[in-house]
Amino acid sequence: MTKRMIIKAGNLDTTFGKGGKKKLKFNFGSAYHANSLTLASEGRIFIAGDVEQPSGDDLQQNFAITCLNQKGEPYLPFNNGYMADRFNPDDARLASACQRIFITGSKVVLAGVFTNDRPTDVPAFARLNMNGRYDEGFGRGGRYVYKLPYDPSSSVGASPTSVDRQSTGHFVFAFEHVWHDLVAPHALNSTAVLARISQDAKLDNNFARGNGHLTIKPAPGHNFRKKGLIIQNDDRILVFGELSGESSDAVIYRFTADGEIDPSFGTEGELRKPDWNITSIVALPGDRLLCAGSRGDQALLARLKADGSDDTFRSEVKIHDRCVWLKALQQPDNTTLVVGYAEKNLDVVPLLARFLDSAELDPNFGEGQGWVSDGMGNTLERAIDLAVDDIGRILVLGKSQGLSPYADFFLLRYQGRTPKGAQ
Repeated sequence: MTKRMIIKAGNLDTTFGKGGKKKLKFNFGSAYHANSLTLASEGRIFIAGDVEQPSGDDLQQNFAITCLNQKGEPYLPFNNGYMADRFNPDDARLASACQRIFITGSKVVLAGVFTNDRPTDVPAFARLNMNGRYDEGFGRGGRYVYKLPYDPSSSVGASPTSVDRQSTGHFVFAFEHVWHDLVAPHALNSTAVLARISQDAKLDNNFARGNGHLTIKPAPGHNFRKKGLIIQNDDRILVFGELSGESSDAVIYRFTADGEIDPSFGTEGELRKPDWNITSIVALPGDRLLCAGSRGDQALLARLKADGSDDTFRSEVKIHDRCVWLKALQQPDNTTLVVGYAEKNLDVVPLLARFLDSAELDPNFGEGQGWVSDGMGNTLERAIDLAVDDIGRILVLGKSQGLSPYADFFLLRYQGRTPKGAQ
């Protein structure tokens, strides 16, 4: 009976780590932070993040890449499983962080930020070979820091860079631009800038009508706070976030593959969703979109048609006191996996759930309730990213905060399929 429970969909995979759980650590530093996970062939698990490392008498924040094998152990051919450095080799004082990893053939592309001395986060990239060493054919010695298209001294604040890859190999990225208002200097304005580079880290001056970049212009009286960017199957670009000002709505902008606003979406390329909080969007076949996030105290999962109008798929669920979905992933069988968190009394607990194509929680997942909650036992925990391997097992990246000022990060692996005959 115990064996059947182990192999049921939604149960922890006890062959991974310790009982299906693995606490992440970076062997050469402190204050480690994980941002996302990416799977590669042979079951390899790449985790993007940053870590503080000694630099003279001080500490330096470097980007940090962890590579594990399918058992959760360091993958030794990739620099013994760990690699950390800075995006700008000319300045060892300033911070770097990696937000996302792309596997392109035999290369590992890192996308993140380099923090200048304002401090303002500047988009930055690096490309590695599968042994963890820089690919000298990319940018300058394997690294590339984007040159801001405006006076850096005019910008303030810091924000992660959102990046996705088009079918042509180009990387499209959006970053936040925050500046002091000229009329009211104590007030801040914010929007996002969209740009594109080639697969070898050359700025694409054919993008956005030859400008190489464009600035998203929210409606008058509003600021735009970017939350993410995705590329649709036809290479069109979606940037989403939140409007603040006269009203606070979730908003999605859609652009053509070459960086022009797409008037066929929403109202002249802009779609507002009052009362929604969109944290993640999945591009579906037929140019449909799957939005994950929250609405009030309920976790929201809703599908949109190609033009941005509502589809029939919509779920609003409340688990415990309040819950939010942070990432979503649609599977080939049209079920949808989501991760996030729920507030439960004074605690925050991580969530993994599976939905059917009918927008109902899947009763065959998680002992009949459609969701599970597993963590490391701290009071503040959330699931922040997920991936599915080639045999259907579900990997979840989580964040755990206890009494320490530093958060811990962990990986969970779940069984994604229940074999026939298992009860």
